[in-house]
Amino acid sequence: MENQQTELAWITFWGDNWEREWHPIMMNGRQLEWHDSLIMEICRERHSELSWGISNTTGMLRNDAIRNNL
Repeated sequence: MENQQTELAWITFWGDNWEREWHPIMMNGRQLEWHDSLIMEICRERHSELSWGISNTTGMLRNDAIRNNL
């Protein structure tokens, strides 16, 4: 059986080392697991005034914002 690692959610901000500096997306002191649409909605709520991109751990390690609000 293959050991699959959980993909976590990350955010990067335009104008702040875009796709180079990443921050974990947290809730109640824990980093959230990657759920594409849910993470997008959370970030829209929390960071509506900023430009940002989100990614799972794999995308973050490749410096790739999978989705963004640009």
